[in-house]
This record gives sequence, structure tokens and C-alpha cells, in this order.
Amino acid sequence: METGSEELALREAVGETARYWWLFLVTGILWMIFGFIVLDANPGTPFIIGLFAGIAFIVAGFNELLIMGYVKSWRWLHALFGLLFIIAGIIALSWPNRTFLVLVSIIAWALLIKGVLDIVVSLGNRPIELWWMQFTAGVIEVLLALVISGVNYVAKAWILVLWIGLWAIFRGITEIILAFQMKDANRLTPV
Repeated sequence: METGSEELALREAVGETARYWWLFLVTGILWMIFGFIVLDANPGTPFIIGLFAGIAFIVAGFNELLIMGYVKSWRWLHALFGLLFIIAGIIALSWPNRTFLVLVSIIAWALLIKGVLDIVVSLGNRPIELWWMQFTAGVIEVLLALVISGVNYVAKAWILVLWIGLWAIFRGITEIILAFQMKDANRLTPV
């Protein structure tokens, strides 16, 4: 049972964190805009695909590092994914033409690992109301990883553009939901 001072400290911590809810609203909107730009692009050149993927990875990496500062558990995992996304983004921007197939393989592995992780975490978060959304995203990520690793070059280009665009849009939706949850936490937490 928490004592009065522990409860006050917890409320202050929640209030301090929730004060920055608008950051996630802004990044969510930017993710969605980026996703629609990517979906509108012509996936004919590996250079464009590498450029979009590099930008998405780097932004996602910094976003994971930002999230790391706001969560209580799994911080190390957000830090690890943040660093991996940034490294993948730098590689993609450094050699977008030459590393197209490598990028596809990296994305397939990242999707597989992230999908499995999302499934496991969502099952652990079943008491949370929207746990099934993370579970569904995890299943889709695993299936997409399997599809990407088994198709031809042209199909990989289309799948990659589709994945980058939809990933950005869904990431944006998730961050907008998080922003409003944080805003509600700030409103409901008297300090």
C-alpha cells in the first residue's frame, strides 16, 4: 500500500510527464503527413525508397528515445530500438541505391522482431483497454516480414513503400492516442 508521500510523488511524476502531451500530438501529425507523402511517391527507384526509409528510421529512433523518457518499464528496449532505428536510417541514407535489398532484409528482420515483441507486450497488457490494437499490429508486422522476404524485386519495392507509408500513418495514430491519454492523465492528476 502506498503511503501519502509516495502517492504524492507518483502524482507529481505523472503530472510532470503528462505536461508534454502536445509533443506526441505534433509528432503524430507529422508521422501521418510523412506517411501520406510516402504513399503518394513512385516506388520505381531504390534511391527514393532508401531515402524515405532512412528518414523514417532516424525519426523513429529519436521518437523511441523520447518515449523512453516517459515510460516506467521496458526503457532499455526503447533505447535499443531507438539506437537500432537510427543506425538503420544512417545506413539507408548512406547507400540508398546499393543497399536496397539489404534494406529490405533489415526491414523484414526488424518487422519480425518488433512484431513478436508487440505480440508479447500486448498479451502482458491485456488489462489495458486497447491491448488488442498492439496485438493486431504485431501480427501484421510478422506476416509482412514473411511476405517481404519471399517476393521479387518489383514487388519488394511496392511492399516497402506501402510498409513505410502505412507504418508512418499507424505510428502517427498511436502517438496521437498517446498524446490525448497523457493529456487526460495531466487533467486527472491534481498536484
